[in-house]
Amino acid sequence: MLQSDVVITIPHTHYKEESRSYPGKYTALVQPILGSNLLMGHDVNFDIGRGMTGFAESHCDHSRYVEERDAKQQQELLRQEEEIISRVA
Repeated sequence: MLQSDVVITIPHTHYKEESRSYPGKYTALVQPILGSNLLMGHDVNFDIGRGMTGFAESHCDHSRYVEERDAKQQQELLRQEEEIISRVA
């Protein structure tokens, strides 16, 4: 292996799914996009000045992010509704 080589481990769960009928058997996703699967669970850093790209394992909790985003959107909708009601009243 060269010093400049990069090794990226992609868990099979990123491009396969477990069979519901046969637990323990995995099949390819319907239309996996390997580049997208490669990036799942990784942060990508672009250093334009040095012409380099770096990859690191991500510790992002995507489901938490989605929950927090949805809660903020709901709060904003409620705030807008209250503002409209206060103008009408």
